[in-house]
Amino acid sequence: MTIHYLQIEQNAEGSKLAIMSPIDESGETPIGFRIAGPKAWGGSRTLADIEISTDDLATYIKEYAPDVLKQLTER
Repeated sequence: MTIHYLQIEQNAEGSKLAIMSPIDESGETPIGFRIAGPKAWGGSRTLADIEISTDDLATYIKEYAPDVLKQLTER
């Protein structure tokens, strides 16, 4: 089972969500990709670290993404 590492950070420009490369047994630092929020110019503070399996992440997106999209488009 692949585990993904998500990070929620706060920086001067606002909050961001990043998905890190899958965690493996090598112990290497994962590579992060910002998927939501502004690019951090300068430092940032980690608000939450989340570990989630691929299956759970896919289930979450399938179940909750339609509701979130509907809420955003109704504004």
